[in-house]
Amino acid sequence: GINAEYGKVGAGNFRLSKSGTPTKASGKTCFVKGSAYTTVSGVYWSEISDASLSGYVDNNEHKTLAEAQAACAKSAKCRGITMEKEGKYRTNTGDKPVYSSGRTVYLRGGDVTKETSYEITYKGYSWEVKSPYQLSGKASKKKYKKQGAALKACIENSNCKGVTKDDTGKFSLNTGTTAQPGAKMTVFIKGGKVTVLGGKTWSEATDTTLGGLGAKEYSDRTTALKKCAASSSCKGVVKKKNGKYVTASKKSKKKKKKK
Repeated sequence: GINAEYGKVGAGNFRLSKSGTPTKASGKTCFVKGSAYTTVSGVYWSEISDASLSGYVDNNEHKTLAEAQAACAKSAKCRGITMEKEGKYRTNTGDKPVYSSGRTVYLRGGDVTKETSYEITYKGYSWEVKSPYQLSGKASKKKYKKQGAALKACIENSNCKGVTKDDTGKFSLNTGTTAQPGAKMTVFIKGGKVTVLGGKTWSEATDTTLGGLGAKEYSDRTTALKKCAASSSCKGVVKKKNGKYVTASKKSKKKKKKK
């Protein structure tokens, strides 16, 4: 396992341990390595061979592991399961595995985190919304109570690349664009400008082009976008250097070569 000796990440704070049995030590945290893990009933389970746990949650004996895991997940007292023999599983209150030949422990871990990801449009921009994640870097010291106010402030701040809603419900502006794990947090990553036209949303990306450009040119953007919206083969519209617009049949973006 691993011992976190000072309660924060940093050089020298974590040490490897040959022992797999936790013992009481104020201010320290240990991470016990199991032989395998699974996710059942919305909970992580670490499997430890030749071990058992102490204390019974109740007098019930379960015939299958799945049945025992479901019962354990519903009990606030249950810290794990011991397979005492094939077809006999008991839910336990203890969380310290001890050696026991032929038995197997299924140690209960934390709840499985459900990830969500979708896109929204706000104030003419596209936003990628992901949870549970957070963004790094502060574009401003100010925190916002409302999502709309935070997104609006991010648009107006040239250094802002996204917004993080923290576990207290407050919103902060960020300079980072890479979503990192953050319990009970949600990020709004700012994308390009978006236009709603012809029943479609259109994301704007400067200094880029698309493949499969059409031969017909349109003098205004609105006409080109409407033509593209009406065609199932059209993937987007490109504004050429001459100011004219053409439709594109390929979605892949390429940076325009600067002469």
